[in-house]
Amino acid sequence: MLEQASIKLPQGDIAFLKNQHKRDKPWLLALHGWLDNAASFQPLMAVMDAYNWVAIDLPGHGHSFHRPSHSHYHFIDWLTDLVAFHSAMFGEQKVYLLGHSLGAMLSTVLASLYPELVHKLALIDAAGLVTQDEVDQAKSMRKALDSRLKQQEKSKTVHKSLDSAIQARFAAGDLSLEAVALLVARNITQTSDGFEWQTDQRLRTGSPIRINQETARDIIRQLDKETLIVLAEQGHSMVKRNLSRFENDYKKLTMVEVSGGHHCHMDHPQDVARHLAEFFR
Repeated sequence: MLEQASIKLPQGDIAFLKNQHKRDKPWLLALHGWLDNAASFQPLMAVMDAYNWVAIDLPGHGHSFHRPSHSHYHFIDWLTDLVAFHSAMFGEQKVYLLGHSLGAMLSTVLASLYPELVHKLALIDAAGLVTQDEVDQAKSMRKALDSRLKQQEKSKTVHKSLDSAIQARFAAGDLSLEAVALLVARNITQTSDGFEWQTDQRLRTGSPIRINQETARDIIRQLDKETLIVLAEQGHSMVKRNLSRFENDYKKLTMVEVSGGHHCHMDHPQDVARHLAEFFR
């Protein structure tokens, strides 16, 4: 049985899903991917009850707070949110850290910069960090800034029914209908006009400034935690490119491969859970 909860931080409320916690079980903090939410870990939570799960909605996602109207979502700012959340939720206790996609990149930086917070690090279909392009940086910056203006002009997408919202997300691919239904249920709200997405639309804009490759390498080389990368056979090609780029920068890396696509932890939770349990144990 999962429970919805939240913690009030100075910047806003962080919502999360948790299972029934017991004192003698270790903590597992789970961070989801871009435009997903805490529900992406529900299939894993159902088959891995040997841990006290805390699966959060990152700011801008799910039920968590949105940044003020004059602000935007910079990758590094999520780290401040995560450190504050860890302090409020766990105090000085270390956690097993699990991240998928964007959440995996945030987990990597968190474990590297704040090693005192983490026991071990597990990443699902993710490797390294997304870095600043080394060519056409000025053009990329202009394109990202323009995307903010274009996003302001767009109206919210409204669906007449919950089923139509589920079908729209399913049509985007990469996920089973069952998995889509979990994500959509936590990311939609009913209004007088219909069903609207709760995700902050500013998340869809480009990033004018990213971490450069040299800094990314330094972050990963400073990572002294045992790290597991769970690769999806049909996962994102960018993950495999990043792995070849950063693989030698990890000090304590274990890699496994599982069937399925980028959301393998939702569509093949038993396979992923087996590797995670062995690694965390």
